[in-house]
Amino acid sequence: DVRVAEQLLRARRKPNPATIALEKESERLKSYIQKNSEKSTLELASGASFTLLELWSKYIALVPADVFNKQIISIGDLLFGKQEYASAKNLCYQWYLHHCITVNCDGHDVKERYFSDGFHINTITTFKALIGEAVCSFYLIQHKDPKLMHSNHHSSIVKVLSQLQGVTQAGLYYEPLYWLVHNGIVHIYTIAQHLMKISFSHMVLEYLLWATVCMESSVPLMAVKYLPLRGSIYTAVCQCYYNISQPLQAELFARRGLGKVNELAHMENISAEETTEASELSFRAATLKLGVMVFRRSVLESRTKNKSILRTKSKPTIKDSIQSSPWPRSPTEKLLSEMFTGKAAQFLAVLNALEDHRRRPLQQRPPNPKTELDQDTVSDVYHELFCAGAELALDASAKEQLEPGGENYLLQLAITGQDVLTVGAVEVFAQLAYNYDQMEVFAMLLDLLDRCGQENITHCRMSLLILSEVETLKQQIKANAGRDSSSKPQIVQLLPLARLLEQAIGKVDDYDLLLDTSLLLWKHSSAYYQHVVSCDLSTLRHHEHGDHSHTLTPPLNFVQLLVLTQSIFRQLELWKVDVVLYSNVCLKLGLLFESGSQGLHPNDNKNKYDRAKLLDSRAVVEEGLEAISWARCSLSTTTKESLELGVIHCELLYTHYRLQAKLASTRLPDPSPLSTAKPSMLKSKVKERQLIEESRKKAMASMTAPDAIIPSWDELVDQCASDQCCHMLLLMAQSSINLDADKAIKEKLINEAEADLLAYQKQKRPQNSVTLKAPPHSKPPSPELITYSGTHMVFKPSTFQPDNGAEVNTLCTCSAMLSTVVIL
Repeated sequence: DVRVAEQLLRARRKPNPATIALEKESERLKSYIQKNSEKSTLELASGASFTLLELWSKYIALVPADVFNKQIISIGDLLFGKQEYASAKNLCYQWYLHHCITVNCDGHDVKERYFSDGFHINTITTFKALIGEAVCSFYLIQHKDPKLMHSNHHSSIVKVLSQLQGVTQAGLYYEPLYWLVHNGIVHIYTIAQHLMKISFSHMVLEYLLWATVCMESSVPLMAVKYLPLRGSIYTAVCQCYYNISQPLQAELFARRGLGKVNELAHMENISAEETTEASELSFRAATLKLGVMVFRRSVLESRTKNKSILRTKSKPTIKDSIQSSPWPRSPTEKLLSEMFTGKAAQFLAVLNALEDHRRRPLQQRPPNPKTELDQDTVSDVYHELFCAGAELALDASAKEQLEPGGENYLLQLAITGQDVLTVGAVEVFAQLAYNYDQMEVFAMLLDLLDRCGQENITHCRMSLLILSEVETLKQQIKANAGRDSSSKPQIVQLLPLARLLEQAIGKVDDYDLLLDTSLLLWKHSSAYYQHVVSCDLSTLRHHEHGDHSHTLTPPLNFVQLLVLTQSIFRQLELWKVDVVLYSNVCLKLGLLFESGSQGLHPNDNKNKYDRAKLLDSRAVVEEGLEAISWARCSLSTTTKESLELGVIHCELLYTHYRLQAKLASTRLPDPSPLSTAKPSMLKSKVKERQLIEESRKKAMASMTAPDAIIPSWDELVDQCASDQCCHMLLLMAQSSINLDADKAIKEKLINEAEADLLAYQKQKRPQNSVTLKAPPHSKPPSPELITYSGTHMVFKPSTFQPDNGAEVNTLCTCSAMLSTVVIL
């Protein structure tokens, strides 16, 4: 027995060859991922996916479970760090959860499903896999929709938060795993911040409250080391309460948080450990954040209306209020001086009190907080807040205490009690002044930034210039309404705002401001382009031409405004917000370019086209088609949106084929396959043919853009041969542009197009049709193609009933040069 025990012990100490081989191949794969991290996501994913699947299938039965599981999670973490979220989720985390552990499907929560046997050797690995899968799902959604603008993604993010909530709940049962609970809380807070920015605080409040429960339920997480995270979560909960119009709950929770912080400070004082500078800053930061949340409601509720005092109808201007008496003048300024130390903290409190997430950047309306005070008292409080903020900003500028930076840097300055303000915070305060229609404060701050003279504040000044230009446009519209029954602004009045917007993109970080301003620009300019429905300029002759009705070219400003609008929309990626609007703008601009490619005079030959303008038109139309392709693959649209998208898609396709046909007509004939010299030709004829060939090459080089591809008619027909719908559109386009053709040729083209249409309708099957039960067969059928575009294909497995009677779903292997192949 002793010998057997010794042999078993030696066998265990002896390294497993399969384990060594797995570690070597894993290191080789990790080095491949490290070296190729600069490649595109598609290349890296396709290169690693087959290797990973082959690696897991090869060693799962040969290597001890703990070693194998650690390798899976380590490679998943590496892919996650390289932002390869799809590969990390599908090939590592999910693969581990589906193949490496036993799941109790009858469990109602995460603990019962994955940890029904209690703490075991794979517990930490399973926790990592669950957290990694959830976080990868969120980042995949964010990559698909960076602004999280579509409602179908919000429910998916809530499911991610629910999974993280379940994981942290299970982790509370095992105190040594507090660090995993901490990681889950950090991810909950990060995801919640994204949803709070887009006004979905009601969705994340529950999960932020759960995060505070986790922090207060775990003894290790109550240490001073984790106080910054606790303070941030407390502040986020208060912010959610304010966003959903529950200020009383926000103040109560903030005061509760201050009590918890004071308890921790008391415990820290009575402990034997020395207080460090980092811990002092942590306590200051938490106290400041929660104090700002208390001030936000206290500044209103501390005021009582005195009915015995008569209220004057007119209020002094901000400038007169600042110059009348020194600080503090009003109850608001006295409360600021009592609660906060340093001008940075006071300015931060003013910004937070004025904040209203329900306001869009261009909306102007008086304050309307949820309070029992009358509107006059509320107006007085906000007037005092703007007086205090304006004096703090002007005083900082006069004393050269204005530094570059945003609100985060202002928070750091406020924690240390400094009197320095940041330019980004002043910009935010000026935008709030515009929102509350405090144009006097707005003008003062715009002049302040003009006199500042710092080169790195251009983006701040640019955002205020946009608001100033919008206000100028509004005044011009009012003036136009006074002179004429129509309040429509002129194109000349819209061009300055369009040029300023194009310059601001890339310099201004406020995407909502740029988006709302661009939509306002299109709202006032769309009426000028409602008649642009074809490439025939005769429909535009009555439009802004006056007495020059013989001119077929549109005015320069008319085209320039639409060019600027389309460029702004493209840089803002408007197709991710409203793909129908963006595609419509691309179509109208393409039609304008195409109309300009015809003869400049009515007597010109209409079959002669300007190739450069045709290429510009084709490029714009292709941008619209790419936007529609992205939307069909990425978004789930309603029935109405799908119909509008289908109509604009057909118009863009028809315009694209018409442009291709026109470009084919401008293409020079291919060179003759015969030699330029024949034995029977004279030397003069040979030289003449060589000169003709050289001139043809020069003409081709001058007429063709460097990157432009000009197809011939035969090439277009070959491209559309496999798609009857595209072939039909091509024939219709050819019949519409071939004006000199005989009537018989036109009728032949139209008849062929009609035949293609009938054949396409007969071949096309409805996608929601009921699939009949497949008869028993030995070979599985091919999957059904549900949708497709230029970069995506979606398949649905066909029902396969084998000869033995068992019903299974089959998948087929697809090989195509596409970005994504989805199998439902």
